[in-house]
Amino acid sequence: MGAGGSVLGGSGTRDSGVVMTVQGGGIQGAGGLEIESQIDRICEMGEVMRKAVQVDDDQFFKVQEKLAQLELENKELRELLSISKESFEVEREDLPDCEA
Repeated sequence: MGAGGSVLGGSGTRDSGVVMTVQGGGIQGAGGLEIESQIDRICEMGEVMRKAVQVDDDQFFKVQEKLAQLELENKELRELLSISKESFEVEREDLPDCEA
């Protein structure tokens, strides 16, 4: 799934097929209003789920990016430590042995 992708897809508006069915089917009266209300609630829930997936994706990519940054920093610090250790060992080798 890409950064802009969504598990549920869509743009967050009500599916046109559902709207056509409600409008074209001639649903009238209290039952029709109840069905329409349920459809609206389902669409709202779908939008909330889409947003939750997007937030989750964004958070995942931020964590992934931070992890890559920390791994690179760790590698560079280990290289610096290695250079420092080598330099220290060379200095110790160059010092004359002092025996009392």
